[in-house]
Amino acid sequence: MTANDRSAGAPTLTPAESPAGARPVRIGLVAELQRIRRRTITRPWPVILLALTITGAISYKIATHKTAVEAEVVLALTEGTMAGHFTGLPVDELRVYVTSVLMPDAKLAQLIERRDLYRLRKKLGNEYALEELRSQFEVEIWKNTFMTDDSEASHSARIGITGFCMGGSYAMLLPCESKEIAAAAPFYGEVPPDEKLEHLGCPIFYAYGENDGWIQRADVERLGTALKKFNKPGEFKIYSGCSHGFFNDTRADVYRPEEAKDAWDRMLKLFAANLKG
Repeated sequence: MTANDRSAGAPTLTPAESPAGARPVRIGLVAELQRIRRRTITRPWPVILLALTITGAISYKIATHKTAVEAEVVLALTEGTMAGHFTGLPVDELRVYVTSVLMPDAKLAQLIERRDLYRLRKKLGNEYALEELRSQFEVEIWKNTFMTDDSEASHSARIGITGFCMGGSYAMLLPCESKEIAAAAPFYGEVPPDEKLEHLGCPIFYAYGENDGWIQRADVERLGTALKKFNKPGEFKIYSGCSHGFFNDTRADVYRPEEAKDAWDRMLKLFAANLKG
């Protein structure tokens, strides 16, 4: 049989009908992967460098991820025979008081919803979000006990409180709820409603940054109006050009050392005037 005979007896295939043209996409992908594998074997360093770059970028992103909520609360309590005529909260119970009274689940749930924290809560429930938020809290108690002359009946235990961000919200709310606070210095915390401010029981100093993106300036100005309206001792200061967290010296993007020092000095002056007994 000649070549012409073979051609005449066999079907003629066009390029579109040939096996190569009809090859499934997945076979093409496998072939491409095999080509990359061969190239990796012959030239491994470019692939290794690319993998290291991607891994490093992901690791850096995770390591530098900023916490959604940062807060610090400081409670100062004098205890000893100076507290003989004071029926306040014992130091040993402060941790329970902070976690259960100052941070109840209901208030934390409101905060989570308001700030839209832990979006997986929509699938896993509020208990998941509460657990995650509480896992970021660390309550530490430092206790100094001393003795003094019991004849100094004029002495009494006095509590001063300060806090930052969410801690500032609690430092602003607590003296509205408890008469045991002698002075409060909240830093850029949420301002309670007027019905709470009406019961403010101590002098305050409230520090606020002009460019705060979390706390509304209208609320801060409402605080000033409430202090006058309810005849409450205290003041607030709006720091020009400062953002939320301007006292945080671990964040170069918002830290303002001069303004932070001024606010701290004002807090110390407030405590000196109201905590010495």
